[in-house]
Amino acid sequence: MRFHDDDHVYRLRLAYAAVGLGLIALVLSMQEPSVFPITFLAADLLLGVVFWRRWRRPRRSR
Repeated sequence: MRFHDDDHVYRLRLAYAAVGLGLIALVLSMQEPSVFPITFLAADLLLGVVFWRRWRRPRRSR
């Protein structure tokens, strides 16, 4: 089983996106505290959907 470079890059981008969404949620929560839970839940759902769609696909072995 080989570790693909594009898979690694994808995971790295996903991690950066998660951190970015977290920072945006933090900044929004400082300005408007009632917005934070909604933003956090939206980001969490988005990441969950991305992860689920990514790893649900059958892997092709060569």
